[in-house]
Amino acid sequence: MILSIDLNPILKRKYCLEKLEELNYANEAIYGAGGEGIEIAFLLKALNEEVFLSGFIGGVNGNHIHKELMFAGLPHEYYPLRDETLDCTIIQLEDREIIINSKEPRITRDDMGGFIKLYNRFLNDTSLVCCLGNNTSEALNELYFDIIANANIKGIKTLVSLRKDGFKNSLKASPYLVLLEKEDLEELTNLQLDYDYEIIKVGLYIIEKGVKVAIISQGKRGSLVLTTDNVFRVSVSEVEKEAELNRGYMLGGFATALSRGYDFEMMLKLGQSCGMVNYYELNQQLDMSHIKRIMTYIEVDKFNY
Repeated sequence: MILSIDLNPILKRKYCLEKLEELNYANEAIYGAGGEGIEIAFLLKALNEEVFLSGFIGGVNGNHIHKELMFAGLPHEYYPLRDETLDCTIIQLEDREIIINSKEPRITRDDMGGFIKLYNRFLNDTSLVCCLGNNTSEALNELYFDIIANANIKGIKTLVSLRKDGFKNSLKASPYLVLLEKEDLEELTNLQLDYDYEIIKVGLYIIEKGVKVAIISQGKRGSLVLTTDNVFRVSVSEVEKEAELNRGYMLGGFATALSRGYDFEMMLKLGQSCGMVNYYELNQQLDMSHIKRIMTYIEVDKFNY
């Protein structure tokens, strides 16, 4: 079973308008559970992988997320909060988006301890742990260290796609695989990285922290991949790009490959392909032939630097 941890899931409301006025009527309204941890779970389920969700939810928003996951057939158990789960309102205009986020729920030390007890129970039936999200809460970001460290004790691989302080705290516990972007490395080092050799140099610093695989996404250019022995370039060519690269789906591809015992090159190709599928916006209608088609245009080569 793959355990998907997004400590702060979101209830999303998206309204599509031609223009913004004092009184507005949406052409289309989309309402549902969101956040990378939930999105990756829909992807994994469509790929016929056994997945389980956890984190924190609370209030009316949390109840709505629970009901939607039940309806979708996604197994889950969240630690309950008194505060409302975060909600995000997106106003989609023809030329721009306006995003309004509510305040993140308050997480106490007792909540954190209760979640870790719940999480440790899940580890008994887990083969991989995926940690995703972008939290501003210091308490939540600190919790990632315990999540990864406890999985390491049981010999369970952790795959991480976190940002800012969450990513920094995860490194201290040495996850198996990290997925990040150049901006994350710049945030980590306070340096501007303009060239591949600079990105690789900082990426090797992450490997020295005990990470086995560091994947630096370069968007439509592909990815740079670092291991303890080699550096690889994952190149994408001649592919019709229907969506911007999605880190959550990309991590889901890597998790699927590891779960099925695919070789390293196949893992990189599957992850890159899943990251390019505009999947969640299509109401979870995933076309496997689309992923296979993208994979034929992806090349993996050792990078000389």
